[in-house]
Amino acid sequence: IPGPPWSSPQVRSTVITGLLWNLWKCRNALIFNQVQEHNLAIFRRCSSDFRLWQNRLRKVADKLCIEEWSSFLPCNPM
Repeated sequence: IPGPPWSSPQVRSTVITGLLWNLWKCRNALIFNQVQEHNLAIFRRCSSDFRLWQNRLRKVADKLCIEEWSSFLPCNPM
């Protein structure tokens, strides 16, 4: 996956889980509610989840890495 480097396996797991979780939510919205979400909304939700989930990490380097991933997604202005 292109993006910031992983600081640990836990960060890698958090990012991949967050991306897959939000794709699954998007799929469910389409299948069950006939709602097609825009990519920007999905990226924003991923970014928000990353910021929330970084609280489960203990190492400062891991928290900073998750913050980088959150900022890397195209929903955030540069």
